[in-house]
Amino acid sequence: MGCTLSAEATPPLPPTEDPDSGKHKVVIVGASFGGNGVIQGLLDGNDGEILSPSLHVTLLDANEEMSISAINQYVWTNRSSSTNNKVQSWPLSNLRAKRIVQDFRVGTAGTVQELNWDQKYLEMKDGKTIKWDTLVLAPGTVSDPSSVPGLDKAVGVIDLGASKDVSNMEKQMKKLLSNPCVPPR
Repeated sequence: MGCTLSAEATPPLPPTEDPDSGKHKVVIVGASFGGNGVIQGLLDGNDGEILSPSLHVTLLDANEEMSISAINQYVWTNRSSSTNNKVQSWPLSNLRAKRIVQDFRVGTAGTVQELNWDQKYLEMKDGKTIKWDTLVLAPGTVSDPSSVPGLDKAVGVIDLGASKDVSNMEKQMKKLLSNPCVPPR
């Protein structure tokens, strides 16, 4: 997600956006299962169809599509149809939530650059800021092999994380199969 949590006092950026002044601002970071679950909970708390008029809900995601990395195994074993050996993904623009929330941002506009806890705003990658009264962090899981020392140099180790990793997995598998490493006994 590329988020920096600032505990030290930094000069606050003036918020560039203050939509629906007077409404309770709910910002949800992550438009996958968790973020959509929060929206469904907000709907259920009202009438199940529209959000409470007292809320302004912003839904953010750094990605423009959603995929389920667990189905990579089905692509590799030909148990799931795919195009060009890539895991199926779904455009976030097709989400029901997009039609429900007041503000829906993906890509650069949906990428959090910095989170300011004291001033209650997010600085976005596109330079804009978003104020919040309630912040929900639902970014899902992101594979980060850099947190495992030596993993980037390990032989025979493949990092599985998202649909974009499928082509990388294919290259690594071909490399591994061309020169198998058998550990000594």
